[in-house]
Amino acid sequence: MDLFTQVDLNFTALTNLTDNLYQELHSIEPLSANCTIIPQVYSSPSTVADNQPIELSHISGFTAQTKIISSYKQFNPVAKSNAKYPFRLPGVLIVEEKYSGKLSSLIKSCNIHKDNIKNAISSSKITAEKKREIIQSVAPNAITLQVYRHILPPLVNTRRISFSWCNKFSVKCFTHEKMCDYLNNSMKHPPKGVTKSEWCYFVGQELHLVQQRKKNELIKIKRPLTRAPMADISFIDNSPSILRHAHLPFIVASDHLVKIKKLKHFTVKNTQLNKLEYMINRLYAL
Repeated sequence: MDLFTQVDLNFTALTNLTDNLYQELHSIEPLSANCTIIPQVYSSPSTVADNQPIELSHISGFTAQTKIISSYKQFNPVAKSNAKYPFRLPGVLIVEEKYSGKLSSLIKSCNIHKDNIKNAISSSKITAEKKREIIQSVAPNAITLQVYRHILPPLVNTRRISFSWCNKFSVKCFTHEKMCDYLNNSMKHPPKGVTKSEWCYFVGQELHLVQQRKKNELIKIKRPLTRAPMADISFIDNSPSILRHAHLPFIVASDHLVKIKKLKHFTVKNTQLNKLEYMINRLYAL
């Protein structure tokens, strides 16, 4: 079976199963439904990407339930949103424990087809561009990560779900010479949406900072990664708590409400480490 047919068959099965999951969840009267709306945040060349606050809005009830159950079959970008921006809807849908078995079975089937698509694409020796073409041919405008991303089966024996921000950075080290080479080359290639004169001005500032450093010292560059919502999940049966990304809402199967700590607005904490150890915050942020 060729790659296109393999992906097409699995994606058709996946969409049918996620539709079934939607219908099943729509027929259930939840004990509680809550989710958080995260706006898209963009950075301009003159701003530091990790210095932008994120204001959230929380919704509950029927509106939250509709958004939550729709998210499991959401493969395309939300209307008027950037296709490159990750889909994120941290939330919790609590249903009675008697629904756990059927929902688990449906979700397991969904995840099998997600894995089949991912494994077929990943194991292929064609170029990354060709792989994307196949995904787009099967599912036009789909976000590949959203197709691959597993749906977590219903959580049982849950005590508490606490949402927080995972504010990570990647750090790279450069010699003085390699950093200068990189910046000089970067100056010739402004990113999309930035004029060459604007870009040259910003890269020139960075070159100036590099020239002020001692040439025998390594240069550490901190690259802010996209802030991601996380969830710390604890259980009533003394099982170890687990930490999970909260891109998709969690389904909790319980006859009782569980404690939920909502995600707070994202604010920046400028530590002494951020101020002194790293030289250039803005570099790589675009």
